[in-house]
Amino acid sequence: LYCGFLDAIEVFDVSRPGSGTRLPTTPSRKSKDGLKGIISALAFVPSHTSDLYAAGSLSPTPSNTALFSSTQPEPVMFVSGAPRAGVTQIQFNPAAPHLMYTAHRRHASIYAWDLRTHLDALRRVHPLTRCSHEPEN
Repeated sequence: LYCGFLDAIEVFDVSRPGSGTRLPTTPSRKSKDGLKGIISALAFVPSHTSDLYAAGSLSPTPSNTALFSSTQPEPVMFVSGAPRAGVTQIQFNPAAPHLMYTAHRRHASIYAWDLRTHLDALRRVHPLTRCSHEPEN
């Protein structure tokens, strides 16, 4: 069971009671590198051959989404290009696992990336109907 934590992802073995294994998403608390803040969203690539998963942070930074591998502790790569807002949801497309979607706090759009290409460029944006809590531009 993977859970978000402050500057970390906690992995619990549900077959045994007790605390889990903490995987830091940043080298140190004072470091500006890594995925900072509360990890608010996790999603796994829906493929039995892949060990990748995505994690998103509530920190409003340009690179608040990263791809991780369950076999290495550091992020594989960061995803940027979305708004500077906390990530609330991440999902991979079940039919095309190379497509990743994110939703962000107070933004009425779904952002999409094609993981086969350069991750600094947004593939497309899907506008949604306006939310009552969305700030006016």
